[in-house]
Amino acid sequence: MYYPKLDYPCTPKTWNISDDLGQIEYIFSDKTGTLTQNVMEFRKCTINGVSYGKGETDTTRGAKLQKQFDNENSSDEVDLVAEKQLMLKEMSMLFDNQYMSSNLTFIDSNLFCDLRAENKQSKAIQDFFSALALCHTVLVEHPDENNPYKIEYKAQSPDEAALVGCARDVGFVFIERHQDTLTIELLGERKEFTLLNVLEFNSTRKRMSVILRSPEGSVILLCKGADSVIYERLEEGSQDQLKEDTLADLQDFANEGLRTLCIAYRVISDEEYNVWARNYAEASSSINDREEKVEQSCELIEHSLILMGGTAIEDRLQEGVPECIATLSTAGIKIWVLTGDKTETAINIDKQSTLRQLNEAMDKFFGPNVEACNKSNKHALIIDGETLKYALDESLKHLLLGIGKRCNSVICCRVSPLQKAKVVSLVKEGLNVMTLSIGDGANDVSMIQEANVGIGIAGEEGRQAVMAADYAFAQFRFLDKLLLVHGRAFDQDVDAKTSLENPPLYKRGILQQDFTKSKFWLYVLDAVYQSAICFFIPYGLFQHGTSHATGLQNNGLSDLGTLVAGSVVVTTNLYVVHGSKKRSKKKRENGENDDKVFDNTDVSLDDENDYDSVTVVDVHSDTDVHEDIHNDSSYVPLVTLDAPTKPRSMSKLPKLPKISALKKTRKDSIRSLCHMNSGKRQSFTGFAFSGEESAFEGFRRSVYHPKQKRILGRSHTFTSSSNNEKSEKSFLSVLNRSRTLPIKLFRRLSPNPSRATSPNRSSNDENGQGVRRRGNSSSEEVELSAILPS
Repeated sequence: MYYPKLDYPCTPKTWNISDDLGQIEYIFSDKTGTLTQNVMEFRKCTINGVSYGKGETDTTRGAKLQKQFDNENSSDEVDLVAEKQLMLKEMSMLFDNQYMSSNLTFIDSNLFCDLRAENKQSKAIQDFFSALALCHTVLVEHPDENNPYKIEYKAQSPDEAALVGCARDVGFVFIERHQDTLTIELLGERKEFTLLNVLEFNSTRKRMSVILRSPEGSVILLCKGADSVIYERLEEGSQDQLKEDTLADLQDFANEGLRTLCIAYRVISDEEYNVWARNYAEASSSINDREEKVEQSCELIEHSLILMGGTAIEDRLQEGVPECIATLSTAGIKIWVLTGDKTETAINIDKQSTLRQLNEAMDKFFGPNVEACNKSNKHALIIDGETLKYALDESLKHLLLGIGKRCNSVICCRVSPLQKAKVVSLVKEGLNVMTLSIGDGANDVSMIQEANVGIGIAGEEGRQAVMAADYAFAQFRFLDKLLLVHGRAFDQDVDAKTSLENPPLYKRGILQQDFTKSKFWLYVLDAVYQSAICFFIPYGLFQHGTSHATGLQNNGLSDLGTLVAGSVVVTTNLYVVHGSKKRSKKKRENGENDDKVFDNTDVSLDDENDYDSVTVVDVHSDTDVHEDIHNDSSYVPLVTLDAPTKPRSMSKLPKLPKISALKKTRKDSIRSLCHMNSGKRQSFTGFAFSGEESAFEGFRRSVYHPKQKRILGRSHTFTSSSNNEKSEKSFLSVLNRSRTLPIKLFRRLSPNPSRATSPNRSSNDENGQGVRRRGNSSSEEVELSAILPS
């Protein structure tokens, strides 16, 4: 759990809750910086109702693959390399941008075509990117003293750095900041603005504003924030069509998994500003309730805004997040995402990270929808912060808890830090379960402290979450190891590899099956019983005492204590040895014996082919069938794991035996190829499954008799068309128990008459036994015969 990029290992901040790691049932996770990399890239924008930005995000690429689109031949795919060259050509015709970064994330040549048009849209583009270059708290750094055109921006938020960086790349460069002035270069022309006030962003306001005096002398308020917040403060009765177009574009951006913001402005008269400035100064200098008074003062000036457009920034998932979440879900842990992002953005990140592994589109509902809920047994609850205010009310929160408990995924969007903590508290106290919160920023501290276990991610947003957490590491993907491995460290009933490869084992901790009340009292009674024996037998022996020849009495406390202590030491060690042997025997029964290895290799179904049954052929005893399979394209060779001398050192991947294949017919009867190591001799078997329990029992009897411990060479017929998971597991457990099957060959004869052997012919080995086909070649019933070694 060490991340070399940040040189940060997993750091425990407390030791008294380590046992809770094995019982976590609900995980509450932030999104930005926790599930994602928190590395922002400006991708798209909408200006005056016109959308700009080309290229695909991870979400759109995944959607195309999910719909089986051919991306290489798609006419909709944009050649970004050619588009970038065209964009640079259009830019050079307008001005020479020496500040442009070599790593462009925003690409669209249409932007500079519209910018050169010198019309209303051109003016809107200039105003929009000027706002991005001015509305921020970014600091400028020059890493190379010999190159004044190389600029780096240092910001409190990665979003701000991405916005200002994109404005620089398209020609609206933020040059420097002094105490009360901002200098920018607009398409090669340098301008200086006077900074009057900065209304800073916080999680409650969900917006930030700056008030500037332009070179022309007018006072301008520039505001950026969440679309829901900005739209509430837009001027009423104007820009109706622009509002609809911008909102539609923002919706499209969010559907692609992009983080969206709205940009707006307002021109303020000098008289209004002077009155407001006095009010704001009084609020800022107030001793009591300063934050509340400052926020009220900001509300007085942030109104009647004029919409300019919106931005879309991509924040990609961290490495290993989908796999980690899939593992935790398999372990029976439910994950709730609590984020400040827009609903559609959270949903698409949810899809990327496989929180919902559904085949159909997510049903979005913000109220009761019985008909939609009845269509599927898998549901998701998506609720925004405004709705959550009412849902967390004392009279309604039990309904929210009931719905969330029945959903596979719960996503809370546009929520404040206080709401995050309330949601965690609701689940922890309402369901009486173990909860875990994980986040990376200061806005996650409240929910981290509220949960039973808090995890801090050491990322781009400082160390506030790390300082408040019980455990800290640098990547979300380490969470599965922390829970599945270290959560059962005190038991050590299985090793780390087994814990990670078998996530359902974790459910025993959630259900508290390993240490129930009955087991507790049983251990107490056992301790009393063993203590009584260890004490009273020595006590009885010393009761009357004995005298030494010297007259020394041997019934003293020291002598009795020595004998009792020795008895305790011997008893304790014998108890440990007995427990170890018991666990070893249990492992052998489950096919985990170190000396006799049994490996199952499941066949991947990523392709579109359907398979029927396993075919394993010994080329030395059946050359004709070997050539038939070799020439038949409907058979697919398999690669299986070699049985290692030591069970944990699997390194080779040879093809065993020389011919092993699956017949392409039906996907619902796909089964595994098993490879067993029986003493010095390697044995191979192909087998099929049946939904009928009697068929399994018959097959088991035909190959292994557990009481007589010998092989019975009988044939049995099975049907390979049904797919019964319970029977499959039962059959696998039988094979595991009979881990030394010395079966040499099972073969399914091809149903193709031209490639099969004659119906009257059997393929013989050294025992003279063979595999025979029975009846019609189109029959789904297959007769298998055990070919036994001499």
